[in-house]
Order: sequence, then C-alpha cells, then structure tokens
Amino acid sequence: MIAANQSPDYSNLRFLVADDKSFVRGLVQSMLLRLQVKQIKHASSGEEALTTINANGGRYDCVISDWNMEPGNGIELLRSLRMGKTEAPADICFIMLTGHADAHVVNTALALDVSGYIVKPVSFENLSKAIHAAWNRKISVKDPSVYEKVETVSTPNTVDSVDKITPPWVMWVRRAASQDAAKARIEKIRQEVAAAQKSKVARAQLKNVSNRAIDLIPPGLVLAEDIYTDDGNLLLAEGIVLNASLLNRLKELASESGETVSLKVGEQ
Repeated sequence: MIAANQSPDYSNLRFLVADDKSFVRGLVQSMLLRLQVKQIKHASSGEEALTTINANGGRYDCVISDWNMEPGNGIELLRSLRMGKTEAPADICFIMLTGHADAHVVNTALALDVSGYIVKPVSFENLSKAIHAAWNRKISVKDPSVYEKVETVSTPNTVDSVDKITPPWVMWVRRAASQDAAKARIEKIRQEVAAAQKSKVARAQLKNVSNRAIDLIPPGLVLAEDIYTDDGNLLLAEGIVLNASLLNRLKELASESGETVSLKVGEQ
C-alpha cells in the first residue's frame, strides 16, 4: 500500500490493457511506458482479459479496460473481478474507458465499484490523473450477490467510429494518398525531434494556449499536446519548441491527407 494521496511506484506495477481497438491499446501502452510501468499486457475483449488474468495467477495491479467490446464487455469484466470470480484480488484497481460519457454506463460502473473512469480520446494527462486518483481510492468489496444484481449494460450494435476516437494525426496518415510518402514524412519528423527535445518547455510555463491552424503557427511556439503515430507510439511530446524546420515537416505530413490541420500550441 502507498500513503494517501501519493502516486504509485509505477516501476513495480503490472497493468492489463483491454480494448478491442489495437490503436487504443498501443496508445495507452505508450503512455504507461512514459510512466515507467514495470509490465503491460494486452487483451482485445473482456473474455480474453479474464483468460489473461487467470493465466498469470491474477498478478496484476491495475486493469484499464474499454467498456464497449465483445465478447465480454468491460462492465462484465469488472463484475467478474468484484465478485471474486478470477485469480485477481476482488478489490483490484480498475479504470474504465469509453468513447462517450453515457450516464447509464457510468452509473453501472459506479455500482460495481469502478476505481476510475476516462472518456476517450485518452490523453497522457487524463490517464495519469485517473491512475493517481484510482490508486488512492480504497475499494470496500461487497458481497458477490450485490454485484450480481447490478443491471447489465448491453454493448450497442453501432460502435463508435474510428474517426471519433482516433486523434487527427493518426487519421492524416491513414487518409494519405500515399502511405509510403506519409511514413517517410514521419521518419523525417523523427530526425528533427532530437534537436527539438533539448529545448522542451514545461506545460505550466505556457501562456495563451489555443488551437491554431498549422499554416498560421509561427516558429517559436510550443506544442501543448502529445502527437502519436498510427501504432500508438509517441512522435512528438508536448513542450517541444516548434522551429521552422519541424513545422515544415508537420505541414508536409498534413498535406498528404488533405485534412484541415490545427495544433494546440502555447507561448513561452
């Protein structure tokens, strides 16, 4: 156990990430790696998550799960854990993900003593805050019969479209006329990052943070959001000063997709 209102020692923690979309799993994993989590395992459904948990003897410290997936949604996964039907402790830290703030889903998750809740799209800041809060929230497990009586939430027939939960930067690459050209642009951006990393600015130091059309961003502004690639890997971290060369590379990538592009930036 950790002292109240303290962040966990991530280097000793094991996480299980359950989501039916590989991009989301990769995205969450990249954020957990930034927190220096010891071990991260994946599952693409609630049923697979249960199998993975039991195969590992329940030795996980936190489950981060989407609710809308099949077979076995996140609500039923949480119910099984709280009822003690798995090898994991019934009070295991459990953070629910969803593509929309559905009140019925939220209320059901709360009735099942969910530890935390995040509405997609997931950001590093929101995820780290949710883990911190969930880790400090003690779960007093009820009798299994209480959880068994909680109403079931059916997975909707129409799931959230990829466009609604996928960050624009990923969509630019997917929609590019030439995938090879778009990937080449990304590699050029990576080459620019090493120099830009040396002059990172803390988010707290930024002023006048706003979304701006990329064509109207002058060199010297600071990126105020993380940018990820299609596989969920971090391409550019917030705090990087956007010099002229890096801006040109980003504009080239955006032009491949024909998208209207804006970035969240701030002033030093």
